[in-house]
Amino acid sequence: MLKNVMLKFETHAHCLCSGCAHLTPEEISKKYKDAGYGGFILTNHCSEIAYNNFWFGDTHKEKIKYFEQVIEQTRFAFSKEKIKFLFSVEVKVCNFDKTYSDYIVYGANAKMLYDNKPLYQLTQEELFRLCEKNNCFMNKVHPFRDGENCGNPQFMHGAESFNGHSHHNNHNDMAKIFCKENHLIEMSGTDTHCFDQPINAGIYVPNSVDNMEQFVDYIFTGKQELICDYDLYHKAYMDYKNKQ
Repeated sequence: MLKNVMLKFETHAHCLCSGCAHLTPEEISKKYKDAGYGGFILTNHCSEIAYNNFWFGDTHKEKIKYFEQVIEQTRFAFSKEKIKFLFSVEVKVCNFDKTYSDYIVYGANAKMLYDNKPLYQLTQEELFRLCEKNNCFMNKVHPFRDGENCGNPQFMHGAESFNGHSHHNNHNDMAKIFCKENHLIEMSGTDTHCFDQPINAGIYVPNSVDNMEQFVDYIFTGKQELICDYDLYHKAYMDYKNKQ
């Protein structure tokens, strides 16, 4: 495949140790193969609930080891489908007013997880400073989803101007304005958790991008073209809402 070929890349998806996800690595890899994606980033949750209940192990080290095992199991499933696989982590930060904000830290590796206390225990600013120190990209996800605190734009590099999780009202129109007004790099992700979610988001990434360091360098340029299927999102959201 030529180096300048652009691949459809999922930037936001979950399985297993996220707790709220219902797809196995084998199921989610087949789902993305059928959708024509060439790249995928697993972004399982690092929240108080996920860490304590779904990252199995008694110690911090054991929990990170289990998190790594899930990554490797998922990597193997995607390798069989010949889809590029990267991983990151979605961190749920508790704000001073007791609300919550979620951030994907692109570039967070196992060493970063081992060497620090559980990332959900950091403030937004502390997480941002850690990202700056480790050349990570801190992406605010679904900033205007019902019940979400959009966070302080001073301490993030980018934000999802489109989140495709069809079980939520994500107010993507407000998210796009938020990015524009605060000069944030725009991102897009499906936020896959369930069988009935259509894959409707992501970004186009050059085929030459093979690892997370290269991915981070690319998105920091802000040149990525977003994949945002608004019609598919709205249809699936209304279908889901009508079933409730």
